[in-house]
Amino acid sequence: MKKKPASPLSREAEAFIEMLSAERGASKNTEAAYRADLKNLEAFLVRRKQRPVTADIAALRAYLKSLDYLGMTPRTVARRLSVIRQFFRFLLTIRRARSIHRAWDGRCPRSCRASKSTD
Repeated sequence: MKKKPASPLSREAEAFIEMLSAERGASKNTEAAYRADLKNLEAFLVRRKQRPVTADIAALRAYLKSLDYLGMTPRTVARRLSVIRQFFRFLLTIRRARSIHRAWDGRCPRSCRASKSTD
């Protein structure tokens, strides 16, 4: 019986894993564990017709409840919850950066122009 090919992580999850490696110096084992946890979360969300960027609190609560139902140890649930928290903080950071970039739209604010003219 052939095994289904593993579904790739979302673009956002891949960026998060890349950030862990580049900025935090995460080990290969940490990356592998986070990748597996994020794949599990994304597979759950796909069944609910959601993605990480569109997931609501009800979906995340249902995911955590499903881990308990599956008999995951409290330690495993705590690790996955930690990964989820870090990932969603990362998503919020990206969203804020994008909105700031859009608001600025490449124009120099007045304070920037004023400081440039005095140089």
